[in-house]
Amino acid sequence: MTPMLKKVSIAISFICRVRLSGAFLILILASLPFFTGCLALNQATPPQPSVLVLASTSLDFGTVTAGSSKILTVTAMNSGTSAITIDSAGITATGFAITAPSLPVAVSPGQSTQISVQFTPQNPGTFAASAVFTSDAANNHVNLTLHGKGLGTDSSSLVSNPASVSFGSVPVGTKNSQTITVTNPGNSVITISGVWASGSGFSVSGIGLPMSLAAGQRTSFGVAFSPTTGGVTSGNVTISSSAKNPTNTIPLSGSGTTPGVLAPKLGSLNFGSVTVGSTQTLSETLTNTGGSSVTILAVTATGAAFSVTGISLPVSLGAGQSTSFNVAFNPTSSGSASGSVTVASTSSTVAIPLSGSGVTPAAVVASPSSLTFGSVALGSSQKLSETVTNTGGLSLTISAVTASGPGFSVSGISLPISLGAGQSASFSVGFNPTSSGSAAGSVTIASSVSTVAIPLSGTGVAPGALSGNPSSLNFGSVTVGSTQTLSETLTNTGGSSVTILAVTATGAAFSVTGISLPVSLGAGQSTSFNVAFNPTSSGSASGSVTVASTSSTVAIPLSGSGVTPGTLSVSSSSLSFGSVTVGSGQTQSETITNTGGANVTISGVTASGSGFSVSGISLPVSLSVGQSTSMNVSFNPTSAGAASGNVAISSSASPVNVNLSGSGATAIGTLTVTPSTLNMGNVVVGDSASASGMLTAKGGSVTVNAANSTDSAVFTLGGLSLPVTIPAGSSVSFTLTFNPNTTGIANATVIFNSNATTANISEALTGNGTPAPTHSVSLAWDASTSSDVAGYNVYRASYLGGCGAFAKINPTVNTSLLYLDGSVANGASYCYATTAVDSSNQESVYSNVVSNVQIPTT
Repeated sequence: MTPMLKKVSIAISFICRVRLSGAFLILILASLPFFTGCLALNQATPPQPSVLVLASTSLDFGTVTAGSSKILTVTAMNSGTSAITIDSAGITATGFAITAPSLPVAVSPGQSTQISVQFTPQNPGTFAASAVFTSDAANNHVNLTLHGKGLGTDSSSLVSNPASVSFGSVPVGTKNSQTITVTNPGNSVITISGVWASGSGFSVSGIGLPMSLAAGQRTSFGVAFSPTTGGVTSGNVTISSSAKNPTNTIPLSGSGTTPGVLAPKLGSLNFGSVTVGSTQTLSETLTNTGGSSVTILAVTATGAAFSVTGISLPVSLGAGQSTSFNVAFNPTSSGSASGSVTVASTSSTVAIPLSGSGVTPAAVVASPSSLTFGSVALGSSQKLSETVTNTGGLSLTISAVTASGPGFSVSGISLPISLGAGQSASFSVGFNPTSSGSAAGSVTIASSVSTVAIPLSGTGVAPGALSGNPSSLNFGSVTVGSTQTLSETLTNTGGSSVTILAVTATGAAFSVTGISLPVSLGAGQSTSFNVAFNPTSSGSASGSVTVASTSSTVAIPLSGSGVTPGTLSVSSSSLSFGSVTVGSGQTQSETITNTGGANVTISGVTASGSGFSVSGISLPVSLSVGQSTSMNVSFNPTSAGAASGNVAISSSASPVNVNLSGSGATAIGTLTVTPSTLNMGNVVVGDSASASGMLTAKGGSVTVNAANSTDSAVFTLGGLSLPVTIPAGSSVSFTLTFNPNTTGIANATVIFNSNATTANISEALTGNGTPAPTHSVSLAWDASTSSDVAGYNVYRASYLGGCGAFAKINPTVNTSLLYLDGSVANGASYCYATTAVDSSNQESVYSNVVSNVQIPTT
């Protein structure tokens, strides 16, 4: 009497009909634009019986050596909705056994268990059997086919090829590799358990162990020789296996050779001192100290004065062999020379440093080349120094130094004297004129290499005499505490030099500067110095400058008058501007007066401090005693807060400062909100909608301290981090979100608190909450063909990739062929089925099932 579900509808848009086995038909009508169709399921009578399923119906153990074992596993799974108990397992032939799990074992619905089967052949041959598992599942007997092959053993030996390995000569630091192949020539499996190499430098690679070789099989691996030292080395590769020869040894041999190395006999060549234009030759020997041959390809010299001879290239040297060549040094100029010999070979490059020095012949050079004594006073003498130097590279001997000419003489040298290369000797030449007029002569230097003559000249003159210009100094009026300086010049009006020994001033207010003593003045020469007058009190002052020299003493009279200085004072030492609104200004006047005894010149008036400035005075300004001048001081603050500064007055008198202070006051701004009313429109209850507003400051900056909604559960303020300061003329935005929790019109006010002229401003809020849409599913089915039908039951299950557990949704037996399911959730998916109920309240199995009925989200 099973009914046929005929129709499911959610507002009619299309019809899908599915006919199942039997005489029942299901009809679905749906309104969803994304509806994917109808899915008809087979008839089912809950609950479904459980079935034991094996993941594989057979296990093949392959080849196993007789007497050994191999275990394979298979997964057994419960595909039903109730638990299964596997009671026992039977195997139809020997050689196979169930090792796990321990039976009986229970398997929950949807769960599985691992069954382990062991194959142990006792002799060679092919084995086959069946394992039968008995359980309380719907299929209470499940068969598993088993296959395997037993392999016998024999006394085969493992054969290696080659039987020994020789690597020959291998350079130290390199590697030579060869391959070894091992073969199982018998008719049973041989297991290789170990392969290793012995002997310095030998190694094995390329084989994974343990390894089984079936009858006739072979495998290969690599063996390498990497010598670390020179000489012959031997070793073995040892193979351990289950063969008749369980240990197979393969001899290894090789020889490590060291590379050829060139070594010079002399690490460097030093030619010492060699006369320019001559040549000196040294020999160098190269020896191969390595273990293999080296070929010398090139021998080249660097350094302009060096060259290589005596070798023909290329030259091949065996281990321990040597060859020689010559290096020549031929300097073309004096001084140190360096270079190198570079030997290029097939093994390395060797550099041999070269050094030497070119020297020139001995030579006498006099400095200066002539001596001029100038004018020398009669009765006095003057000495000049002369130096002779050996500028060559060899030694020389000076045997005589003599002077000729009236008034000239030589002193300060002991002869003979020997001078090495670059050495010098000095002596003095004197001029002591006995008469006026020019005199000439010479100094003759006789040496082992040459004779040098040094011309001499001088003039005998009358004694010198000093005169001062001006003959006296008058400083006039000078302010007390200040300094005035005058210049004085001294001239030698005589015919010979005069040396000024001392220049001193008398009088407490006078001093001398600008001359370093002693000073020597030739005939007609002059020198100057300064005399300073620094009065410490008012009134007349006098003194003199006394000049002492080698000829005479000169006195220069001094005079001056001290006067008191000028002094500046201000009408107010500080100015306070009080509170001034930012952007406006305030000005005060200041008077400056010369209260001292001398004129004062004002050279600078500057204001410091933010917002302060000075005007109304043109500089420089000169004030006589008792005179005054005025200026304006202004304060124009650009920001709020206390400000301080200073007016600095600089002049020829002492500096004067006027302290400044004031405070900038911020203008109070106004705050506006736009829009004044914010309508959020219609919003479904449970959903939300957002809109933005703007706060603007005018006439001054405004700080917004707080913002509150009168219905914060429905209208939420966001996008504004408080407190926030808005500069004058600027704006900040904010966001309001409408979250209706009931249907109908909702109103609220958001209030902004700030430091503006109006502390609180508000914005009206409104919105309309609308109800969420609802959906229902209309079901229809064909009548049961049974004669005793009292009505029908309707079942529903959630759909999540498949139908879940079904539950009856009609409270009483439905006597019609229609049903409206009005308890569906938006966005959900369902499965439906019906059953028929007879007068005895007996219920049929499910009708065909309709799956994935999707409900709209809105």
